[in-house]
Parts: sequence; C-alpha cells; structure tokens
Amino acid sequence: MNIDKSLDEVLDWVESKLSSGQEPPWARQEYTKLKEVVMKIQKGRESIILLEDLQKLESQTENAPQQAENIVALDSFRRRPSDEPVCLPM
Repeated sequence: MNIDKSLDEVLDWVESKLSSGQEPPWARQEYTKLKEVVMKIQKGRESIILLEDLQKLESQTENAPQQAENIVALDSFRRRPSDEPVCLPM
C-alpha cells in the first residue's frame, strides 16, 4: 500500500469523525491534532525527492552534452573596460 494513499485515508477518516459531531470534546481535540500531524507529514513528503527520481535526474545531467559557454576558467583574469574608472582604496 502506498504511504500517500494511506495518509489520505487517515485524513478522510479524521475529517469524517470531526464532521459527525458525535465525538466527545477530548476526542475532538485529539482528532484535530491527528489531522494537523497528517497534513504536516503530507507537506513534508511533497518536499522530498525520491531516490529513483534523483537517479533519473543524475543520469540525464551526465548524458547531456556540456556546453562551452558554461565552462568558466577560474584562474584567468578579466580585463576592465578602459572607459570605466578604477576604484582604489583610500
């Protein structure tokens, strides 16, 4: 069984209990807490990347040709345009 499907089922069950109005006040508080926790878990699961998806992304980037414009030489100096004034420390 899928985790997301199970969380949806728990959320539906909690909402049905809360909407019935037949639960005692202490139970309503616990159902509300449970609903908040399930919603936080669902939101957290939306922000993660599954291992299979990560492997697909990595294989796509490995197979992609590297463009020359993306290569930066870090040890080379760039000349300053001659019309731009040089700011020296005081």
